[in-house]
Amino acid sequence: MSVECSVRADLRATVLVVRLAGEMDHDSAVFFHQHLRQEITRAQRHVVLDLSGVSFCDSSGMNELITAWRQAADHSFQLILACVPSALQRVLSLTGVGQLLHAYDTVTEAETALTAGHNPP
Repeated sequence: MSVECSVRADLRATVLVVRLAGEMDHDSAVFFHQHLRQEITRAQRHVVLDLSGVSFCDSSGMNELITAWRQAADHSFQLILACVPSALQRVLSLTGVGQLLHAYDTVTEAETALTAGHNPP
């Protein structure tokens, strides 16, 4: 890993907020895979991935986001994104992955939508 990566989780009433930081690339894919899997298994019903600290994301990082979404779905949880950097928003849109990984501008907006029972946009 060329840049320090981290995964920090904050378990709230029914939402697990997971803050990712660093470069999500081939070199860090195993790190993110292991830590995201561990955190998602702690979730109650919903997971918000806060990507405000992600400085770069390549196809390996995208695969880890999709894998996390699938894992959450396998446990009947919803997983959505928040604070997605503009470059990553563009990749999500261009690849169609944004149809699976719905995003909100802030963690608060994401939490509100999930706890209010709204389906992501």
